[in-house]
Amino acid sequence: MPRDLWNYAKYANLALSLGITMGASIFSGLGLGRWLDRRLGTSPWLMVLGALLGVGLGFYSLVKEIGALENEAERKKKK
Repeated sequence: MPRDLWNYAKYANLALSLGITMGASIFSGLGLGRWLDRRLGTSPWLMVLGALLGVGLGFYSLVKEIGALENEAERKKKK
């Protein structure tokens, strides 16, 4: 596989995985919040809180992944 195509595939995979992670975090938070709202009768507050928590967890995952990529790039530069 040519190097340019390999780099493209690597970054496309990263973008796709980050998007899926962000969406899954938000929808999981929404689902959990909605379920708790139905059980506790607090509609819509826990659903909103769950969505915000999902966004926060998604961004945390994003920052963590970018940090890992930066560390990998630094290791490659040292070699």
